[in-house]
Amino acid sequence: MYKRQVVDPGLKYDEPSIGRVVTALEVRRTGLGRELMQLGLQGCRLHWPGRGVRISAQARLQRFYEALGFEAAGQTYLEDDLPHLEMLWPPGRAR
Repeated sequence: MYKRQVVDPGLKYDEPSIGRVVTALEVRRTGLGRELMQLGLQGCRLHWPGRGVRISAQARLQRFYEALGFEAAGQTYLEDDLPHLEMLWPPGRAR
């Protein structure tokens, strides 16, 4: 149904990161993606308190990630032939 991946700081970015979050078509638009991201952020806060979280987000989902507290951190680039944007959930974010 889903896969969630949290990446340790220093492996991809200086900050911890949440890797690909994939949901099956039948559960999209049910809030599960938001819930999975919130669980990932909660895990990052627990294991690395006070640290920001950096992700590589599909550019078309920028507003979704901004609603979770992420901020754009650079220009768009291609990853897997899709426009992506590096985004940062700032250190100390309370959400």
